[in-house]
Amino acid sequence: MKLIVITYPEPLEHEVSTIHDLFEHGLELLHIRKPGQDASFTEQFLRQLNPAYYNRVVLHQHHELASKFNIRRLHFNEHTRQSKTEDEFRHLKESGFTLSTSVHSDTPAETISAHFDYALCGPVFASISKPGYGHDHADLTWMHAFRNKLSLVAVGGISPEKLGQLETMGFRGAALLGIIWKNTSESVKQLEECQQLLHTH
Repeated sequence: MKLIVITYPEPLEHEVSTIHDLFEHGLELLHIRKPGQDASFTEQFLRQLNPAYYNRVVLHQHHELASKFNIRRLHFNEHTRQSKTEDEFRHLKESGFTLSTSVHSDTPAETISAHFDYALCGPVFASISKPGYGHDHADLTWMHAFRNKLSLVAVGGISPEKLGQLETMGFRGAALLGIIWKNTSESVKQLEECQQLLHTH
């Protein structure tokens, strides 16, 4: 089961140093999601990262920066996915990109391209970073339509206590956000706890 960290939507103090610490402690993938920021912010953000980690970075916005930083992983949310054609996705895959997307309860499964490697799927539990978003006993039967098409990565309210439930729910990975960023002095500890729990399952 893969572990992903998604950046906090807004800039945070000590964010870049925390990201480096997470990578040094075995973080597999970092999804850079800053929906309110422009391309120049994202470019400066990327310049602060150690280039050795660019192969573990996934861009949510400003995909045009990928070639400049030799980033080979792109994420498409609902809106950006609908603005692309199947031919465009195929071309990206043939060019060596790993593609991911997001699916929700109202996403028609037949609209998801076979060229996506995995999808962020949720909210699975009550959100840690967005109070009132999602809840712990949500009906997730809608996910079944996606399971045969691509790997599903759980997002929303993921904490060490909840990790054990994900595999039996059909997930192949977990995306951490609130549990990592609510206290950056604890970020590495939270990641390591999740890593240890996954290795014992």
